[in-house]
Amino acid sequence: MAQEAIQSQVEIENIILDENANLDLDEKLQKKVVRVKDSLFSQLSDLKNPEGAILICKEIESEIDFDENLLILDEIRDPGNMGTIIRTAEAFNYKNILLLGNCVDIYNSKVLRATMGSIFRVSINQIDIKTIKDLRHTHTILATALDEDSIDITSMTKIPKHAIIIGNESHGVRKEVSDLAHKKVIIPISENIDSLNAAIASSISMFYFNLIYSKKEKEV
Repeated sequence: MAQEAIQSQVEIENIILDENANLDLDEKLQKKVVRVKDSLFSQLSDLKNPEGAILICKEIESEIDFDENLLILDEIRDPGNMGTIIRTAEAFNYKNILLLGNCVDIYNSKVLRATMGSIFRVSINQIDIKTIKDLRHTHTILATALDEDSIDITSMTKIPKHAIIIGNESHGVRKEVSDLAHKKVIIPISENIDSLNAAIASSISMFYFNLIYSKKEKEV
């Protein structure tokens, strides 16, 4: 994560290293290094087996690129899910992530580690429901839902510019949010399984919709 932050040109204010840690740092960053004893470092880190480097960075400010496909996360609360979703979003080219409602803090240490550095290369912003109403004019809104009127995602063969909504781990996409979607979609799974983990559902959805995305297509 430390090397990812350095390579991504995040603004780094301080670097704390234990007695044995080594990082590939230029002269400017070397001046920001503070070395501490292992015993002190273990108190600063929340890991049982820290790797010896802590970076203090400024929060990343980014703007939403509304010309791109979007991923909307509705009240995702689990840090591991959030971090995995962010990393997968970068993998499938959904680099504009919108947080709706009460989501877990993206700077939670578990979230950061789960992103494996993707947090530094995607745009993440908080929005409200009004933003989704506005997006209806520019994007096809797709909400993952286990509703009776949801359609199998594999029945869709082309999709224009779009926004995928992934819901909370326990109750899914809130009704007031899913009601704004142009289409509700469902991932076909075994009858023995009730639902998929939010991170898994988002990964499958992004993979599939990125695969069938067509810039020339005007309608679903």
